[in-house]
Amino acid sequence: YGPAVTFHIGDLHWRLRPQPGRSPERDIRLWYEKDQLSAFAWFDSPDSGDLLCHPRVERDIVEPLLLEWLECEARSRDASDFTVGAFSSDKIRAELLTARGYQKQLSFLHHLQRSLDAPLSAIAIAENYSISTTTVADLSSLAIAISGAFDSEPKPVSTYEALCSGRFYRHDLAIVVKTAKGEVVAFYLAWLDEQNRVGLLEPVGCHPDYQRLGLASAAVNAALEALRVAGAQTAVVYPAGDDSAACSLYKKCGFMPVANDYDWTIAL
Repeated sequence: YGPAVTFHIGDLHWRLRPQPGRSPERDIRLWYEKDQLSAFAWFDSPDSGDLLCHPRVERDIVEPLLLEWLECEARSRDASDFTVGAFSSDKIRAELLTARGYQKQLSFLHHLQRSLDAPLSAIAIAENYSISTTTVADLSSLAIAISGAFDSEPKPVSTYEALCSGRFYRHDLAIVVKTAKGEVVAFYLAWLDEQNRVGLLEPVGCHPDYQRLGLASAAVNAALEALRVAGAQTAVVYPAGDDSAACSLYKKCGFMPVANDYDWTIAL
């Protein structure tokens, strides 16, 4: 695992949760070499996707085939263009995309990272709020908080029930902030890659009605300490490049930029 890697194991688990209009069997293509999974492409409706190759793979052979499938899938769904990511340090991907007619965009994801080599001190939280791990009883309120934070339609509670029953979900790493009435207003789901000892925060958010109360900083620290106790040596998070508030929060919590994952787009 390194800073310029598209997917953490937590990303996979989060994105595989049941969602309307999504089908892993339809949206994902796997590449095997000698019976070993070596690469995959993931179409993210309606007009974007990702691809990831194991270091042992000859990328100049495999990535064009994965990109061709992604582009065909986008055309089959009547997309007018298609977007895929590439790290600023990835010359192989950049050369491939340029040769195929892609244009580098200004939009990108920051990859931020911080060490968890020492215990984190708890940050005091505002009166009438509390930090805890998520319970089944919180899922309905969690769905509303996520919807508010990302300005999206609330997902069914069954989506989060499935998420919580998955292999990589850990109750001790799912941190929420609640009001005195037990309403979830902020959420910090953390995921642990045990092999590489890297923790990811995803998704992270606070309902807009409860922002600027210091809840986010306190909860991020709680999530980071939970990751450290669980065995993580490093934590990562991926805010959008134009989200200055999120970047400022994470830097305040000790994260430093290590890579930028840029969008590249082609007209179909």
